[in-house]
Amino acid sequence: MDLAKLETYKENNRLEAKAVQGGLSKSIRETISAFANTEGGVIVLGAKERKDGTLEVVGVGDADKMLDDFWNTAHSPGKLSYCVMSGRSASIESVGGKELIVIEVPRADRRLRPAYVNGNPVTGTCRCDHKGDHRCAHGKQEHGRY
Repeated sequence: MDLAKLETYKENNRLEAKAVQGGLSKSIRETISAFANTEGGVIVLGAKERKDGTLEVVGVGDADKMLDDFWNTAHSPGKLSYCVMSGRSASIESVGGKELIVIEVPRADRRLRPAYVNGNPVTGTCRCDHKGDHRCAHGKQEHGRY
């Protein structure tokens, strides 16, 4: 992803922006689950969606602390069934003098799917369709994939 062009991108089933001005959002867990259960994707913390759908860089306040919070969430079995990312998957990047956190979520290995949230594969399995994260019906495979 070319971060210099970030403001020309739009959210889709492989890109999610989160402003996170008040701290790390709980919805990040659903996004990780959804990306891991479909084709993978990129989460950009410190960007928000404009009315026209393009992204605006707003930055994060304390990027080091937020990155620590992210990894604590990613490694917490009560929040995510398992961590699909490696140490190289999340980084602090600078765009226009503002810091962002860029998280690359890979597609989970088929033997480990579904990746789910809140310790419950029945109600906590998510997937990506078009522009959003969606809970799977009863955590079951739909349309031939998670």
